[in-house]
Amino acid sequence: MYGDDRASFALALAQRAFQDPRFGWAMQPAPRSYWRGKGASISAKVGYGLVVFGLWLALVWLLGALPRGLFGAITWFVGASYPPVQSVVDVISSVSMWIVWASVRALLAFVGLLFLGWLLLVALPALFAPWRRWVDSVRRELERPTETWSSFSTRVVGWIVVVPLLLAILVCAVVFVFYPKPIMDGIEALTARVPGWELALFGVLAIVALLCIGSFFSWINRRFATLSKWFFHPYEDDVTRAQQVHPSIDQCEALLASGTAHMVSLTDIRSPNGWSAWWIRVSLRVVTFFGRVFFTEGRLGDAPGIHFGHWHIIEDGRRFLFCSNYDGNFGGYLDDFINGATIGTTLAWRWTTLRPRGSAAVGQPDIKVPRDFPPTRFVLFRGVKCELKFKSYARDSMLPHMYRFDACNATIEEIDLATGLRDALFGERNDRNDDFIMRAIET
Repeated sequence: MYGDDRASFALALAQRAFQDPRFGWAMQPAPRSYWRGKGASISAKVGYGLVVFGLWLALVWLLGALPRGLFGAITWFVGASYPPVQSVVDVISSVSMWIVWASVRALLAFVGLLFLGWLLLVALPALFAPWRRWVDSVRRELERPTETWSSFSTRVVGWIVVVPLLLAILVCAVVFVFYPKPIMDGIEALTARVPGWELALFGVLAIVALLCIGSFFSWINRRFATLSKWFFHPYEDDVTRAQQVHPSIDQCEALLASGTAHMVSLTDIRSPNGWSAWWIRVSLRVVTFFGRVFFTEGRLGDAPGIHFGHWHIIEDGRRFLFCSNYDGNFGGYLDDFINGATIGTTLAWRWTTLRPRGSAAVGQPDIKVPRDFPPTRFVLFRGVKCELKFKSYARDSMLPHMYRFDACNATIEEIDLATGLRDALFGERNDRNDDFIMRAIET
């Protein structure tokens, strides 16, 4: 009836949907969290944090100023002074002001660290191709799934140079927050002796020196191909044995072959349990923060197809339970983690192991041979990048489900399509929504 007239076609469908009483629930926009949806931009989220910080400063200042004001009013009204009370009020006031200025310095230190990271990992790689290639090569060596002399040397240099340098920067930031006098005196003395243009020139020369070093090693790799091949050749076998899948796991997966798949995993927390469990909780809070602020479009980093995932520490910190629903098959699901949400997955699982345990019931899997999570580098790297080791470890940790819940029995693509169609039909009429309706009907 409407041919290629998308606007008229979309309007007719929208009118029909509005008139259908079964779609009354859909007239309200699809529920989205302010933080996880498009309602809040990055600037709004930053502004929200600054407002909270300003309220914190105001509260601390009031806690110091209020006793001082009350004591002054009482002294004026009574006409007498109380030195002991005056001493307590002075201490409260001085502590309050110290906390205010320490909070301001902490914000400045945090912004400075963020700027340094942005400069080294974002700005310079965007401006200089050699720097970008050098950063990519370092990341590649840290995440290399097999051990080579190149990755080994990168790790050694990291421990000898990078880790002490980062610790020194963090120590300087902490000293600046709590006791800034030595740092301020040092900066004042340095600026008094050395002109600003010399400091800027020193920074430029340091960057040029790093670029030259990277170019030199790149030239060696091209010039001495045999040496380069030996340097990057693995000297460690990657996998000790193939994956072992218990029949009960196969049966569960066969039951759900045409629907949303799932994974139930039970691992042991590495000793000492309290220390490892604390790090796991910190890691999960970091991942949750990034999920709420940055991964706001229903995707965990670059990992599509994941409906739900929940980590839970059980048995008084002895074991780690993981449950998830996902689209596709198990291998593709783990590939999403290996290629997409690498750091978060490594953080969540790196403090776990598999110890021998018996089966919970007849016909359920047990663990006879202990297994370790693939080794990591500097907490964040490698880990799940050891693809076969990681998949074998995940397979050995799996349990059959006794009960599972699937909210709507649809794939992520179908859910996204239905949500977009709902917003397009019951939202404002514009070219974007009309095009979406036409494409949705065509699928």
